[in-house]
Amino acid sequence: MFRKKTFLSFILLVTATLIISSTGSLTVHAATDSEGYEYTLSKAEDLDFSKDDIYTSLVSGNPKDGDAVYAVYTAEELEKYEEDHPGIKQSSYESINNPITLFAISSKGFSYYYKTSKWITRNKIVSLSVDPKANAWTGSSIAGNAFKQKDRFDVLAKKHSSSSKWKNPSSLKAQLNCHADLAKSIKTPWNLEPHYPNVNYALLLKNRCNLK
Repeated sequence: MFRKKTFLSFILLVTATLIISSTGSLTVHAATDSEGYEYTLSKAEDLDFSKDDIYTSLVSGNPKDGDAVYAVYTAEELEKYEEDHPGIKQSSYESINNPITLFAISSKGFSYYYKTSKWITRNKIVSLSVDPKANAWTGSSIAGNAFKQKDRFDVLAKKHSSSSKWKNPSSLKAQLNCHADLAKSIKTPWNLEPHYPNVNYALLLKNRCNLK
């Protein structure tokens, strides 16, 4: 059964217990978004994609200014999202003999998010060069955006993880998220570099996704 939607997007922030102290630290408690999925809030400086299998969605602030706050979902919670949002498998026409079949939401597939992707070498540095489509960064609901973050990385991993060049996946995921948050269509292709270390997300944003 579908979870009830309130259509009040601000509930995400109202229902969260969020306290910002004079030092700028963020104290958060688990809360529930407007679709009924659990999340916690986190500042970019507290996000480390190498520690946990987490997926995020921007809820306030500007990543460029360093004041962004993200809703953080676990992979387990996004599995609930998948189960609760069936797709529609539909033939060319509908009838009693040709009914609509509902099925659990699944990956949108590589071509939904990207035009192309390939390994390149620049100045002796290996990169996964990704040419994104608008679907790779445009938003939907808060939980929907977190699911998109998971799916757009999963389809890249499915295509490229068998390569010996695929290393440090948590860093690649963080770089991909950074490009979706900042670069969008302004700077393409998105070049993801496996040699980059894992750092907190704020540092990656500060360096415009390109650590040197």
